[in-house]
Amino acid sequence: IVKDSRCFSNELFNRMKEKLQGLVSPDVTDGFKKLSEKARQRKIQYDIEDEELYADAPEEFVDQLTGTLMEKPVKLPTSGNILDYYTIRKHLLNDPTDPYNRQPLKIEDVEPCLELKEKIQNYINSKKGNKQQLYKTQILLI
Repeated sequence: IVKDSRCFSNELFNRMKEKLQGLVSPDVTDGFKKLSEKARQRKIQYDIEDEELYADAPEEFVDQLTGTLMEKPVKLPTSGNILDYYTIRKHLLNDPTDPYNRQPLKIEDVEPCLELKEKIQNYINSKKGNKQQLYKTQILLI
């Protein structure tokens, strides 16, 4: 939930908590409050992890529209640009064109960039491995 900004925002969860009061049993309201708090904490954790792990990512690994690390890079056949699959999929829901040249585009037309995806995955694994090694070293020093 927290990785998709369309599904999660603290403001949205707070408004929902207010609307639930009086409509459902206190148990349901309390359960939603707990879920909301867990989601908020997890969102903070994800944001910190993303910033630490990907702050120095090579530019070719970063989605040009969102500024985030790509998970499934795809090439747009009409412009030749590379975006994350999830970014272009969202874009095409509202506008069935390539965002760079406004040529018609369907999700079926995008081309997976498997080599780039592998490079990104190796980079992520390397960064996570370094972080885990640092954590283990810190524990040993304690």
